[in-house]
Amino acid sequence: MRKLFMLVAGMLFFSFAGCSTNGLSIPKADSKTLYETEWKLLSINGDHVAGSKIPTLKIDEDGRFGGFGGCNEYFGRAKVSGHTIFFGAIGSTRRYCIAGHALEHSYFEALQGPKHWRIKSSGKLLLYDDVNRLIFVPKR
Repeated sequence: MRKLFMLVAGMLFFSFAGCSTNGLSIPKADSKTLYETEWKLLSINGDHVAGSKIPTLKIDEDGRFGGFGGCNEYFGRAKVSGHTIFFGAIGSTRRYCIAGHALEHSYFEALQGPKHWRIKSSGKLLLYDDVNRLIFVPKR
């Protein structure tokens, strides 16, 4: 009887341990899409982003994030808790470019700090706070 109890307790422990991502509670469907998708920026604060050098974002389950900022590759660490994500300091390469610099600066500024996130039924990713609103679509 004791062996059966230990077996059931162990099975329950491992089944509950597998229900979260790095100890964070994110609905599985949303987290799978958030983490397994490379996102392309569609708009910043209502301004549509166009051109050949569109910023991208990819978030790994371990908290690393990065992508292309419009001029440089960038990277950093983020913490996801439920539907809040906190982007830490952003590091980047240091290429000089005129065309993508203003967009990159706006993008990095809007990405900083804590954001609420959600994935709409249309598949768009929204990152927003009281000041900034970023909308992404999956990169194809």
